[in-house]
Amino acid sequence: MTGCYPSRVGIQGALFPDSKIGLNPEETTIAEVVQQRGYATAIFGKWHLGFQPQFLPMRQGFDEYFGLPYSNDMWPWFPDLEGKPLASTNADRTTRICG
Repeated sequence: MTGCYPSRVGIQGALFPDSKIGLNPEETTIAEVVQQRGYATAIFGKWHLGFQPQFLPMRQGFDEYFGLPYSNDMWPWFPDLEGKPLASTNADRTTRICG
């Protein structure tokens, strides 16, 4: 979205629903650049750049957004292969899937 490597904007790996960080609102996104030139902007699909309101697409230069702020298998009620809810912590989630 910004043309920067994730480490430059302070993001290492995928952001989970309980993440307190996200794409800094001070970063300029491609959506903000083209929006300033009169284009309408939209994003559809997985955002994965922060779940908190200040990090969501509508605050990053997008006029329209339809999608998920993270992967659909990251929320605590996503069933695992046995039909049980996954644990809410990343460590437990990894153990249940891989272990």
